[in-house]
Amino acid sequence: MSMAALRPEERRRRWSEAALVVGLLALALVLRLYDLTGESLWYDEAYSVWISDMDVGSLKVLWAWRVEFPLYYLLFHYWLRWLGQGEFAVRLFGALAGVVTVIPMYLLGKGLFGRRAGALGALLLAVNPYHVWYSQEVRMHSWAVLLSVTSLYLFWRLVHGGKWGWWAAHVVVTGLTFHLHYYIGWVVLAQNAYYLLHLWRERRAGRGLWPGFWPWLLDDLAVLALAIPAVVVFWVRFVAANDWGWLVESYRAPGLRDVVGLLIAYVAGTAFPGPGALRWGVVFLYAALAAWGVWYGFRRKGAGGAWHGATWLALLATALPLGIIWGLGQFAALWVPRYLLLFLPPFLLLAALGLGALSPRWLAYAGAVLLLGGSLYALSGMYGRPQKEDWRGVAAYISAHATQDDLVVLMDEECRVPFSYYYGSKGVRVEVSRFADEAALARAIGEVERKARGENLWLVVSHADGAALESRLDAVPRLREVDSPPFVGIRLVCYAWS
Repeated sequence: MSMAALRPEERRRRWSEAALVVGLLALALVLRLYDLTGESLWYDEAYSVWISDMDVGSLKVLWAWRVEFPLYYLLFHYWLRWLGQGEFAVRLFGALAGVVTVIPMYLLGKGLFGRRAGALGALLLAVNPYHVWYSQEVRMHSWAVLLSVTSLYLFWRLVHGGKWGWWAAHVVVTGLTFHLHYYIGWVVLAQNAYYLLHLWRERRAGRGLWPGFWPWLLDDLAVLALAIPAVVVFWVRFVAANDWGWLVESYRAPGLRDVVGLLIAYVAGTAFPGPGALRWGVVFLYAALAAWGVWYGFRRKGAGGAWHGATWLALLATALPLGIIWGLGQFAALWVPRYLLLFLPPFLLLAALGLGALSPRWLAYAGAVLLLGGSLYALSGMYGRPQKEDWRGVAAYISAHATQDDLVVLMDEECRVPFSYYYGSKGVRVEVSRFADEAALARAIGEVERKARGENLWLVVSHADGAALESRLDAVPRLREVDSPPFVGIRLVCYAWS
């Protein structure tokens, strides 16, 4: 139905709703573009640019290389062809995905709990420091959140009266998301758990089990068919070849402290600037509102138990994946905080439900002001505060002080990707693996002595323990350490030949 055919009050309602969403999008855009290039690209971001700049514009090439998350690299490949590889351009790709997520977030909240909860949930996501942080990264996280929230919304529509178009859209969106982020599998698990609950409720109401079972089984099989290439790549790269072995080194089995830490990150971001008491106040407010939202959602009687179902979906989409990942994390490196970003939106919707249910109304307004102020305050500490590896600073320092013949020694050797992004291909280099044993270190020192021609040697260490290599360099005749300027996430040591 066209806008002109609507009654005046309905037309005004739709215009106000559109204005609300546009305002939230504008707010999200400002927060994600502000200080977008304040920090240099760290290793993973530069890796994304490096991979996408290759010949990945072909599905055949992506499959031959067994590239994980091919949808992201394919989209990013053409983005680079369009806008280039400048810092702002490459970061804009994820930032815009973060902005657009406001739309399905609003629709999901509105579909589950009504317009007020949808607006509050979209507002909380728009200003959320954790989501802003990962929207400003050159990685697939913000895109995965966009599609996972869209998948949840499509799922809700198809379960509650959706026609075949909603089923088809859900299959396509959910299946493709497996090629952006493997943790979408946990979202699908939560959807299946909810659907089993839904079928059980349908059977209790005397409406029968099987009419709804076969379409959902078909949906699951179709999603699986689209996800099969991602499953194969996951098995080949990360199970058979153990390409994710580095996770075991970096992430231990999670405890209760890690759950609390994730909650803090969810609501206070990565660099809350204020005192601990203030941070804990923000955390407590969010947790209390989410708990109140769950209680209120289960207590309220909606038509056909809709509020119970909506509350179950939001709760399952938050707690079920986190609970299972926490349990399995005792045996495998699965509890990776940035991967858990996918479960932030349903948590925010529960908090939004609790906030909107506060009475009297002034209490809800006061709570909204406190949440908004807490998020903006957390963002003020995040912007401009160095947290990522400063490859831009290291490259600029070496460029300002090195001669053309100076030797650069990189450890770990994979760090040539972010280093070259800023430094280019200048100079002579020796690359040393972080897994180098004594024999490999000895060969590296021999290569250093053969290639040394300039006045200085620059040792760059990141993602590795460079103590053994530094000890060997200290023992090289005529080589002495002269400077070691500090940089975030990187150790830079300047040696001079005497």
